[in-house]
Amino acid sequence: MKITKFNVPIYDWNIWFVDYSDGVMEKKGRRTFDNLCKRLSVGSENKTELEGNVFDGYGGGDCYTQPAWQRMIVMIGKMKSHKMRLRILNHEKRHAVDDILEWANIHDAEAAGFLDGYISQFIK
Repeated sequence: MKITKFNVPIYDWNIWFVDYSDGVMEKKGRRTFDNLCKRLSVGSENKTELEGNVFDGYGGGDCYTQPAWQRMIVMIGKMKSHKMRLRILNHEKRHAVDDILEWANIHDAEAAGFLDGYISQFIK
């Protein structure tokens, strides 16, 4: 498990990328995830949904957004192949881009492209 926190300065959003692609939810990883959810005020229902989408046995991901606080968690689980990992990463990254631009009331493909490129530096 690896957690990468980064900021999107132009919109002042904080994103936590939680990568469980190693497939191990060891004790320390569970504690770290629990602490992150607590710190970000993720309710138990949303936390359960995040975990279910990531650890459902098929490989998956989720994007949990808190627009009022300009922050989100992007998670991925273990994938069956590199191809699947790329599909899931891009899918979740697209949610991140869409959520930020919707919050900013920006409907522009060029802005989406630049934001996608910026986020790609951290979510890979």
